[in-house]
Amino acid sequence: MVKIGSHVSMSGDDMFLASVKEAQSYQATALMVYTGAPQNTRRKAMDQLKVDEALDYMQSIGFDPNNVVVHAPYIMNLANPSEEKRAFAVSFLTEEIKRTAHMNANQIVLHPGSAVGKDRPQAIPIVSFIHRFARQKGLDIIMEVLEDYLKIGAFYFIAIGSGDALYESYFMKLQKKYPEYVYYKEGFDVNLEQKVYAASNLFMLPSLFEPCGLNHMIAMKYGALPIVRETGGLKDTVTPYNKFSGIGVGFTFKNYNKSEFVEAIDQALNLYHEDKEAFNSMVQQAMHIKYSVSKMASQYEELYRKILKS
Repeated sequence: MVKIGSHVSMSGDDMFLASVKEAQSYQATALMVYTGAPQNTRRKAMDQLKVDEALDYMQSIGFDPNNVVVHAPYIMNLANPSEEKRAFAVSFLTEEIKRTAHMNANQIVLHPGSAVGKDRPQAIPIVSFIHRFARQKGLDIIMEVLEDYLKIGAFYFIAIGSGDALYESYFMKLQKKYPEYVYYKEGFDVNLEQKVYAASNLFMLPSLFEPCGLNHMIAMKYGALPIVRETGGLKDTVTPYNKFSGIGVGFTFKNYNKSEFVEAIDQALNLYHEDKEAFNSMVQQAMHIKYSVSKMASQYEELYRKILKS
C-alpha cells in the first residue's frame, strides 16, 4: 500500500492537533513531525502537546497513528567528541523518545553523528552583529536568547562594536564561556567588518526602534540575510521570506519579545539547513537590491515634478 506523507510543523497553541490537521489538508496518509523547532531543544511539556485531541481527530478521519514519524532535531549528535554535549544529546533524545511514545507514535528518526570534526565549520552558519552597543539595537533580547543556541552549537556568533558597558561586558564573558563559537571585537574596524559581513550567513538587528538602519543593508550586499524586527527603516527595507513564493530578503518579527525573535531565528536556521536552494535564492535577491542615493534622488525628483504640475 502506498502512503503519501507530509512533513508538517508542530507549533502554536494546538501543537500536535494542528500538525494532523495540516497533513489532512494535504490529503496525506502519513506525516513526519518535529516535537518543536528542529534547530533547538526547547520543548513544551507533554501535557501541552494536545495529544489526546490529535488522537481523537485522527480517529474521526481514519488516520492511522502508526503512520506518524517523529523527527528528532538535526542538531542532536550522539557522536559529539565533547563528553558534556554528548551527555546532553543522550538526555534530550531520551525525553524525545518519551514524547514520541506519548503521541502513540512508534517511529523516530535522527541524524546521528552529523558534522563531527573537520566538517563542523561547514555544517553550521555564521551569525553576526556589527553595531554600536545600545539598547535601541535590540541587545536586550539578543542577551535573552543567544546562549540557548550557543550551548548546543547551533551557530557561530561574531560581535563587533562598542558602547554601553553592560553589553561590552556581556560579549566579553560570552567569548570566554564559548570560545569555540563566539568571537568579540571591541571597537570598530572597517576592514574586519567587511570580512565578517562577507563571511556571515545571517545578520542580527532586532531593534527596539530604528529610524533608518544601515548595517543590515551592508550585510545584504555581502550576502548575509538579516534577522530584524519590523520597525522603522528595517520594516521598509527587509522583505520577509515567503515560503510559498520564495520571495524575501530576510527574516522578520513584529513585537519586541523573546518568543517572536526566537521564531525568526529558527525560521532562518531551518531554511539554512533544510532548503539550501531557497536560502541561496534569498541571498541572491538580497545582494541585488539597490538602496543607492541615485534611486532615492530620482524618486524625489519625480515627486517635485508632480508638485510643480499640480
